[in-house]
Amino acid sequence: MTTASGNSGGLYEAYEVFVQYDVLEPHQYVGSVLASSTDMALIVARENFLRRDKAHSLWVVPKRFIAVKTSEDVDFFAVEFDRDYRRVDGYADNARRWKAFKLRAMEIDEVVEDVKHAGSGNPEDQVTSGDGLATESAPTQRGR
Repeated sequence: MTTASGNSGGLYEAYEVFVQYDVLEPHQYVGSVLASSTDMALIVARENFLRRDKAHSLWVVPKRFIAVKTSEDVDFFAVEFDRDYRRVDGYADNARRWKAFKLRAMEIDEVVEDVKHAGSGNPEDQVTSGDGLATESAPTQRGR
């Protein structure tokens, strides 16, 4: 038996419901309803999800029209371009470098060496100030 919504598996079809509570807010997913048509899905969604709340807009979407990709499809979520310059991984070490720079004027060669050795993780490779004392590491988040 085919209904007005076009499903042939039974009398009811699953609809996903989205509500916009305020004109300045985005639509939010609130749940699912089973209905025989789109008009009936709107009525059932209003009764189930907006009985006590005011809303600006209500959407119902047949579940069969929602396209889904999961993390199992590794190729779909693969990063296509090398955009490491957009990552913020290296910024935590900047505080240590600025402190060392302020303690003494570093030469450009020392800065380059410091950057090269920063990725090695070896504390012996860290830049030392002119008096032979090692500079402090990046501040921790404790105490905040």
